[in-house]
Amino acid sequence: MKYKEIKNLPKPLIKSIVILCIATALIGISLGTLAVNYQLPIWIPLLLSICVLAGAAEFTFIGMIAAGSSPITAAIVGLLINLRHLPFGLAITHFIEKNKLKYFATHIMNDESVLFGLSQSSNELKLSAYWLCGVGILFAWPIGVLSGYVLGSHLAYAKLLGIDTIFPVVLFAL
Repeated sequence: MKYKEIKNLPKPLIKSIVILCIATALIGISLGTLAVNYQLPIWIPLLLSICVLAGAAEFTFIGMIAAGSSPITAAIVGLLINLRHLPFGLAITHFIEKNKLKYFATHIMNDESVLFGLSQSSNELKLSAYWLCGVGILFAWPIGVLSGYVLGSHLAYAKLLGIDTIFPVVLFAL
């Protein structure tokens, strides 16, 4: 995606994507803090946030590991949660299939990037919105997770502040 294509996106759309990325980072803070509360090493939530890039599966994985489940069982449950990406892939194939970076485009495929991509009127706008949102979340999510881990490590009573409950509260609000 070129800067020119982003520049052609309507300003309200760019603003919405930026706000969504900030909200995603805030939810990532919740995951990082949760990992600290469960005494997991930083590499687990950080690796998940970069490689999986799907919050629900990551929260489930960390919760299951903390509860004593095997990593294989937790990974299988995460894969089941992410089965929703199969129809997502089918829905966006018409505007990413000819892209040279189509494999990377599938990595940044998440609920939000698909929503912003599909809601646009032309294929060019769909592609630009999809990429802007997907790449934005690719950076915002791990930054949020890392920030939450650092914050949770330095606050003696992070659990009492309720930072680890951001994700469930946001889901309830939605």
